Amino acid sequence: MLQTMVNQNASEAWLVTGRSLMFRVGGQLREAVEPVLTEEDAEIILAPKPELAGTFEKTGLVEFPVRFGPEALFDVTVMTVCGMPLTVIRRARREKKTGFFNWGSGR
Repeated sequence: MLQTMVNQNASEAWLVTGRSLMFRVGGQLREAVEPVLTEEDAEIILAPKPELAGTFEKTGLVEFPVRFGPEALFDVTVMTVCGMPLTVIRRARREKKTGFFNWGSGR
């Protein structure tokens, strides 16, 4: 998914269980070709970093940076909306030095 964001120059990805993945490209939200997210997918993709799980349980909201490969930086927001998890992944516009969660090689 992150590789698709990089390839399509998407500024955001929106993930909701039971819906197709959405990418924002050129200011427009577009539905992805990928299949609809299942609950099993959501448990993996929408899960916050383990050390933030307590905060997510209490507040229903966590944010953290992600590095994908050597140059792709993302800000991840995981929140509960109407009892369902929603994840918004945005391309970061600034360099970050610490606190990364690595989601793959970015190759």
